[in-house]
Amino acid sequence: MALPPKEFEEDKEDWLTTYADAITLLMAFFVMLLSFTKYDIPALEEAAAAFKVTIGKQDQATSPIQLLKLDVEDVVYNMQADQVVKVEKDDKGVVMPPAIAPIGLPRPPTIAALKPLRPSMTPTLV
Repeated sequence: MALPPKEFEEDKEDWLTTYADAITLLMAFFVMLLSFTKYDIPALEEAAAAFKVTIGKQDQATSPIQLLKLDVEDVVYNMQADQVVKVEKDDKGVVMPPAIAPIGLPRPPTIAALKPLRPSMTPTLV
């Protein structure tokens, strides 16, 4: 007597489609979160310098932004412009806003005002 043929069950992988869709949506969600964040590079560098001091047992660790600020301060001091320009560090990095608000001084010339002076440079200015 012959044995009845074995019936093969089909592999049910319906769950895989749902799982792949959920993982794709989760990845898209995190990409959206990262696109809306504002990175504070100077704060991250200060945190990295603090970790170097505490974990690395270094005496003093300065961030690249701090080194750049010191170099710019030296240049401003050597140019004797420290009364007019102050060097600061903010969330954009190293900035140099004027220390004194210019009152009554003429505005700097615009590109339109410079066009008649240098006609050969007009294509590069615009």
